[in-house]
Amino acid sequence: MVRIDGARFVDEQGRTRLLRGVNLGGSSKVPLRGESFVGRPFPLDEAEEHLSRLEAWGLTTLRLLTTWEAVEHAGPRQYDLEYLDFFEALARRAHERGFDVFVDFHQDVWSRFSGGDGAPRWTLEAAGFVVEHLHEVGAAFLEGEHRGPLPRMIWPTNAGKLASATMFTLFFGGDTFAPKTKLQRFLQDHFFGAVEQVLRRVKPYVFAVDLLNEPSPGFIGWKDLTKPGAPVEVGAMPSPLEGMALGMGRSLEVPVFERGWLGPRVVRRERLNGAHKKAWRERCVWLEHGVWADDETPRLLRPRHFDGDFAERFYKPFLEEGARRLGDVPLMLETEPFKAGPSWSAPGIWAPHWYDGFALFFVDYRAWLAADAFTQRPVFGRSRIRKSFAAQLGRLAQDAHARGLPLLVGELGVPGVLPPEAMDRTLTAVEDARVSATLWNYTADHTRARGDGWNGEDFSIFSREGRDVSAVVRPYPRAIAGTLVRYGFELRTRRFELELGEAGTSEVFLPSLHYPHGARVDAAGETRVEGQRLFWTVHGRQTLVVTPTR
Repeated sequence: MVRIDGARFVDEQGRTRLLRGVNLGGSSKVPLRGESFVGRPFPLDEAEEHLSRLEAWGLTTLRLLTTWEAVEHAGPRQYDLEYLDFFEALARRAHERGFDVFVDFHQDVWSRFSGGDGAPRWTLEAAGFVVEHLHEVGAAFLEGEHRGPLPRMIWPTNAGKLASATMFTLFFGGDTFAPKTKLQRFLQDHFFGAVEQVLRRVKPYVFAVDLLNEPSPGFIGWKDLTKPGAPVEVGAMPSPLEGMALGMGRSLEVPVFERGWLGPRVVRRERLNGAHKKAWRERCVWLEHGVWADDETPRLLRPRHFDGDFAERFYKPFLEEGARRLGDVPLMLETEPFKAGPSWSAPGIWAPHWYDGFALFFVDYRAWLAADAFTQRPVFGRSRIRKSFAAQLGRLAQDAHARGLPLLVGELGVPGVLPPEAMDRTLTAVEDARVSATLWNYTADHTRARGDGWNGEDFSIFSREGRDVSAVVRPYPRAIAGTLVRYGFELRTRRFELELGEAGTSEVFLPSLHYPHGARVDAAGETRVEGQRLFWTVHGRQTLVVTPTR
């Protein structure tokens, strides 16, 4: 099993490990049958097939997804023991095959019942929400209740809507912003209880735990509650004040956004909640805490109610408690997407996410056009794009270095319907920045019709109906003795280059997919090939070049 040595991942020989893996899997966000997640990401009787395929593709690291809902969907402290048995068996099989496994407690915009995945339904009910009304009143956009084609990338808009934003505010800052509810401790205690149930089962088989995928601040730090906002502006977007009024039965016209190459723009207005339904069983939490007044024209009473530094004041204490509860199991630290995140001086792993923004949002690939994920500005030209992508991943590496932590980019990838050149561009950036990463994602039950089976996403690198994996399956240095100076793979010519410093024997994954008739290896030092593994012993700074024999 891989271990941590300062800011490096190392193997049992003390060599630096470069981790290359995948998220397992995309459909783990939703139950397989009824409320049961048993069989996610795949049934145990399929484990050998899928794990052997990933092994053959050279993917050694698994970000193994679970959710709070999967563990505790029936109610507080009612743990799904059948699921826990299943998940333990899956982690054990992956470990026994030699995979480096870490568990990810996944969530997107809080819960399936607020438009994403993660938390159980009863958490929303504990806050006073009427779950059946959330879509109609504009408190959440739910895929299953939308009529017509699903707007592209609309699920992230839920981060700025009433249901998800309220729940995250209560979860991270309920004691500060809604003390009458007494929900912060209740929610976090149950969440950590579910984490501990999983950890008791899988601790021998995992090298780390990712506590919470892509944490959201909710309303914490929102500057102007009269203006909408979310990671993505698409579709009907009420402001927080409008969302609160809609939640109390108002019918309002709100702006509708479309997102183009140059950013979001308002294209029309749309009336929501024509039936005057309420999102709350009784009264709005924020009405009870004096944030707004339900007058003839709803108005803010405390426009700066949610002021606060989310990362340092609210998210960091959560991580600190998580680290205490995990004990000697390393903590993966994620950040709010494309934000700096909290300071950290304790042990752990820096595990932010990064995507080719243009490919992500538009499900499109243009060799000459991309976007900076941090600034959301377009980048033009092949060479500029390559430099920009390497710099963006380099920025994540600098963040890790500043904290003295190793970096593993927890998610990156492109929609699977794009040509292999799109994935090649992303993995070239991984090579240029020399970082470890786990691709999003491998969905065992992927189909062209349903994609990954959640909110219209289609990122799986695998499908029984066929997927081109030529850009995914590529040579890379798996274990490095000495210093990694540079490496890279050219998809068109299948030329691989690696430059190392210092002495020792390193291991390179050499996929037969690209070298079916063998490979020519040009290098000083000693080389030998065993199956899909190339061993290279050097005695100083040397370069290795691999090309196909024909």
